[in-house]
Amino acid sequence: MSGRLDRIPLYSIEAEMSVLGSMILSTSAGQTLVGKLEEGDFYRPAHRLIYRAMCELIKQGREIDLVTLRAELVEKGCLPDVGGIDFLIEIAEYVPSAANFEDYAEIVLDRRRLRDLENLGGKIVALVHDPEAGTATDKFDKAGEMFIGAQKGLHEEEFKPISGPLRSIINRIDRAMETGKAEFGVSTGFPSLDKLICGYVPGNFVLVGARTSMGKTSFGIGSAIRVARQGIPVLYVTIEMTAEEVTRRAIAAVGGIPLRWTQGIPLNEEDYQKVTDAMERLTSLPIDFVEATGSFGVASLRSNLHRASQKHGRPPIVFIDYLQIMHTESKEYRALDLTRLARDVKITTKSFNTTGIGFSQINQAVDKRENKRPMIGDFSDSSGLANEADVAVALYRDEYYKAREENRAEDPSSVAEIIVLKNRNGPLGTVEVGWEGAYTRFAEVAA
Repeated sequence: MSGRLDRIPLYSIEAEMSVLGSMILSTSAGQTLVGKLEEGDFYRPAHRLIYRAMCELIKQGREIDLVTLRAELVEKGCLPDVGGIDFLIEIAEYVPSAANFEDYAEIVLDRRRLRDLENLGGKIVALVHDPEAGTATDKFDKAGEMFIGAQKGLHEEEFKPISGPLRSIINRIDRAMETGKAEFGVSTGFPSLDKLICGYVPGNFVLVGARTSMGKTSFGIGSAIRVARQGIPVLYVTIEMTAEEVTRRAIAAVGGIPLRWTQGIPLNEEDYQKVTDAMERLTSLPIDFVEATGSFGVASLRSNLHRASQKHGRPPIVFIDYLQIMHTESKEYRALDLTRLARDVKITTKSFNTTGIGFSQINQAVDKRENKRPMIGDFSDSSGLANEADVAVALYRDEYYKAREENRAEDPSSVAEIIVLKNRNGPLGTVEVGWEGAYTRFAEVAA
């Protein structure tokens, strides 16, 4: 070995070209890699531009080939910057097969991490020599925090000129003016709620809280069905109930049939037809369940999100029922643990550019108040859950409490409230919906 250490190269042009070539050869490879790689993972600027164009084609549901890729680059005005059509042909012919595309991607990611680590080392050296950074102990602590961030695979944010967000904003405004309608994310299935929170917006984390028996799961599966009816895939993580229990509620809600009919009791021919009709309507919906165990954590969520994205060709909207039962690695006190869990769930769903909807228990203390409507600080174990949420709503049914006070059965049809307690980009308010207890479903109330 020479007097100095041999240096590991911090990039692999061959691996980057192999990744791009695989995406041209295989649609499946392209859809998988879009969820795994970021533009900044590529070292060569031309490769970044090509990958960005490929991602745009996949987002539009179009095939990647030399014709569509060239057209996309021409439209963006950057074909000369990548080396023209000759370089695109070179990439297309670089690999004979896309069979090893995941191995190529791992090399690209590994080199990116090495570059991040080198950058981190430079920051730590600067920290050591910074007279304003405190004592040696302070600097050790700060360096440790920097290493923890690097171990989580966090990427350095790239500069984003204001022109990018400005174009996005004006495009949304123009579309709204053309259609005469406000531009929402994916509809929650409740138009009145959409007007307040703009639907399920990609990148947002929505927190839904309620006391026991208020209908968290019914709201969740009902909203999931409404999302899936729009052609948007859904990943429904059920931790407390089995997938079959949740599906029974779905059948009851879709078919307008009593929940008990789904539990194997003998039915007459007419009622049996209602059940089978509901099942047929549900079968065609793009809903996948994860029947999670006690070990289900953020890593499992990311893995399942990746698989579902591959299956459907786009990231699904995620429902987690419910957050307090998710597994966490740390042993810190529960409030801090849940806050970090919510943050990690939000970061994970945001990295897939989809919406995460997490369900949470509401503290028992609300039952002792005269006004039992939940407030922002009532989320069980940790108000930090709401701090991490972009939108926080609570479910409330006054009939539930009146029936308990009067020692009687609940009215099967009553009014429920969806209370918007936090809305980072809009107003607060309360939406009244119908509660149909026999069918375990919420329904929009006609104006």
